Amino acid sequence: MSTEKFRGGRSQNNISCYTIEIAECKDEINKILEECDHAYEQSVVKREYYLELLEKFDRYAVTAYAYNGTVLGYIVFYSNNPEYSYVSLIAVNPENQNEYIGKKLLKYCEDITRENKINTIRLEVRKNNSTAIRFYSANGYELIDNKDDKSFYMEKTINY
Repeated sequence: MSTEKFRGGRSQNNISCYTIEIAECKDEINKILEECDHAYEQSVVKREYYLELLEKFDRYAVTAYAYNGTVLGYIVFYSNNPEYSYVSLIAVNPENQNEYIGKKLLKYCEDITRENKINTIRLEVRKNNSTAIRFYSANGYELIDNKDDKSFYMEKTINY
């Protein structure tokens, strides 16, 4: 569990102070994903393959989350090859957006990736999600390819 504290940006007269922590078991991952599910247009926890996804996250991924007594946001990422890490999911509760939580979660992923001597982080984003594309671009991610007619791949090269 991380003890690194962050002070977020201002959001309607409040400032959030939070830590980045690591989920340690499937039940904790499930609770975190459920708490932030309303950040998505299409529910993650109601997807047909959710239980399989949860099992994979528990076995192979890092689930880091911003916490201040409640879950503010999370990132799930993994690496199954030495060339890149892959961000599976990232979400910040709508009421906590614009507090730099997503940026800090991405940075946490980048730091872990760098520590493991991996140069690249890759993610997939829906083509119609212009807010997410702007967010990733502002954080140094570039469009690299079409996944299909609905999604792009984006990636960021980091130096270790």
